[in-house]
Amino acid sequence: ARVILRDPVYVEELVLRAQKLVLPEWHVNRCTVLRPGTVGTLLDGAAHRVRWQLNTSQGLPALRVAVMAWDALLEGLGWAYDAPGSVSPVTAASGAEHMFFSIVGCFCKLILASPSAAYVALSLAFPADEGGVEGSGLLARLLASAFACADDPGTAAGELLPLVLRSLGACCSVRSSQAAASGTSQAGALPPYATLLQLLGGSAHPRIRSRKVEDFMGIFSAAVERERQMGVYLTTLAALEFCGSLLEACSAELWVLPWASHSALPLLRGQQRVGRDAGARLPSAEESSMMSGQVAQQRESLGMLLDFVFCLCFSRCSFWPCRSRDDRWQIQSACIRVASALLPALECFNWPSPPILVALEQNTIEVAVAGSFAAEPGPEIGNLRVVHALRDLRAVQLRILQCWSDSAFVCTLLQCIYCDVLFTPPDKAG
Repeated sequence: ARVILRDPVYVEELVLRAQKLVLPEWHVNRCTVLRPGTVGTLLDGAAHRVRWQLNTSQGLPALRVAVMAWDALLEGLGWAYDAPGSVSPVTAASGAEHMFFSIVGCFCKLILASPSAAYVALSLAFPADEGGVEGSGLLARLLASAFACADDPGTAAGELLPLVLRSLGACCSVRSSQAAASGTSQAGALPPYATLLQLLGGSAHPRIRSRKVEDFMGIFSAAVERERQMGVYLTTLAALEFCGSLLEACSAELWVLPWASHSALPLLRGQQRVGRDAGARLPSAEESSMMSGQVAQQRESLGMLLDFVFCLCFSRCSFWPCRSRDDRWQIQSACIRVASALLPALECFNWPSPPILVALEQNTIEVAVAGSFAAEPGPEIGNLRVVHALRDLRAVQLRILQCWSDSAFVCTLLQCIYCDVLFTPPDKAG
């Protein structure tokens, strides 16, 4: 039997409704519409099943449907703003929980297979009217998925969480210059790691909920306590790899700069051409003053990350139950990778300061700070900014050294080297 459509219907809404999901409102303007008069074939009158044929050469992109399903599932889990009351919570009984793990797992595998290409493609797959920083849509959804997995005590969530953490680390490794070279990202855009840390620092995404860095680090600590009872450290190792990828992309000395300034780093490194449309600029004096509190928060976030890697993991993993020596060595290697990423921040630890900066630091040069927020600040104001940056850099260096002292890092590292030399079979040495 033939059926003629009387009212317009969104195709993606039909697909999601078949899976007992509700289409989020912000995806309505991106849906494919079945116009009135479309002819369909009745398959089952009792079940109201009708087969419709799309009269379009483009078809229905699977990626767009997957993105809408991901948002619908996050909305059902309570991780979206302005969630309508008709959305029922995602439960295992409805089968939506298994769908959530499958969809997020597919996205993560796509990112891990080709981080740069997947980051650009998936960033464009989300609605353009979300506003905010470019790429924040993908990172916000990965963060929300990580928190959703951490809140779920099930086995499937525990298996997905390491995959999500590795995907976040892979996104951090994508350079903004690579995204700009693809032609889909504007020069001067924030690097992915800066966008991620902004979200963890409290910058709200317009659609997706998130939590702060304290809660994110709490996922790591809870995973360690849980996995110590089993002797298997999948999430712990993924968390350490995420920390290593983050610090390799954003070394510790760069944490003294406001995240808004990181859009100019590719220009300073010569990774992008400087032109009229570069879009990157250093913050003004007034903006720098307003961001001083943010820099202090960034140092605190870095300190929490270092405490997890060295005080919780590296100094204690020798006493954790493991299935084999290789499992423990993987954890130690991930911690050493983080330490290697920190070394560039300590290279200028004992450098002497120029006399003019010493004079500024000792307040022997009077600077009219109250009237310094002009369009073209003078050289004294520029030097004063350098003094503040050097103070923040020294605070970061001292925080690293304090962490290594509290965790007995050097002693533990020597023990690891000694045990590796002593117990490694001769045929595997080197």
